[in-house]
Amino acid sequence: RTELFEPGTKVRKLHDDYEDLLQKKAKFNLHYTDSQNHKVHLRDPNEQGKAQTGEQLYVFDKRDGVLPETNKTMVRLYGHYMCPFVEKARMALVAKKIPFQSCQVNLERRSKWHYELNQGYVPFLELPTGEIISDSFLIMEFAEKFKPEVHPLYAKDPARFSKQRMMMDRLNQLSGPFFDLILYHGEKKDELRKVKKVLCQ
Repeated sequence: RTELFEPGTKVRKLHDDYEDLLQKKAKFNLHYTDSQNHKVHLRDPNEQGKAQTGEQLYVFDKRDGVLPETNKTMVRLYGHYMCPFVEKARMALVAKKIPFQSCQVNLERRSKWHYELNQGYVPFLELPTGEIISDSFLIMEFAEKFKPEVHPLYAKDPARFSKQRMMMDRLNQLSGPFFDLILYHGEKKDELRKVKKVLCQ
């Protein structure tokens, strides 16, 4: 695993680009986790209180950071912009017109609270009550139940619903291997084997 992040590798470049993006975002008065003060705050002290807004948060690579203050006004979706499962959950919330706050986390240096919460997985949804919903499928089902009258995600007909779930399960099996294949530009034989194995099932 360590050799993948050696200087000059494509994975290292992707990682460095992400770190650079976070550094640039921080200049615009966004939240970040401070490992010394152990709280979420802003670089600009005059902009306090955005943890309760819809503005995107960024949890930097602080292993000893803490979970940001719960947003009491809307749900908060924790994830990473490159994760297809996070995107699936995000699209469900958008389709159902559910206001939410996005929080980007660094998957290479997850905080201790993230591992304690759900073993470091994304996405997970934090409700205004502080309750946590993990797994993209469960988040989709929450969105469907929360606003059933807005853009139904599932068919009402039992047969069509079953076919939808079968298709979703199949795409779920394919998304991981295909994502890795694209990430490594097809240069990893192991990733090619994984895709072939899934396609042959």
